Amino acid sequence: MLHLTKETIQGIAIATNVPFEVIVVNNGSVDGTKEWLDTMAEDVLKANQYFLKFVAIHNPENRFVSAAINIGLAHSCGANICLCCNDILIPPNFFRWAIKNLIDAPSLGIVSPYYTEDETYKGVD
Repeated sequence: MLHLTKETIQGIAIATNVPFEVIVVNNGSVDGTKEWLDTMAEDVLKANQYFLKFVAIHNPENRFVSAAINIGLAHSCGANICLCCNDILIPPNFFRWAIKNLIDAPSLGIVSPYYTEDETYKGVD
């Protein structure tokens, strides 16, 4: 679902105001996602001053969500990790808010962003 992947990557680039890396696990997409990730995604993220690193991992076939999560986690370097599917909209300042709350209450887990295909949340700031 290339259009959702683009929207999510663009949302991360716009909304993130803390240092971040993005790891994308592409589960065998055949709709141009691989090509876009390999040529355009990093440029979108570089527009954000806090951007550190982009990694695209391409599975030859769909290994489903659990395997994708495990692969992504194995490649991550951050102290805080946000799992985000390509149908999620990241609200502005979400990551700064989430990290502050995780530091203030280490036993806390945070579940958030909005499902992008729910029209209720289109345009939410």
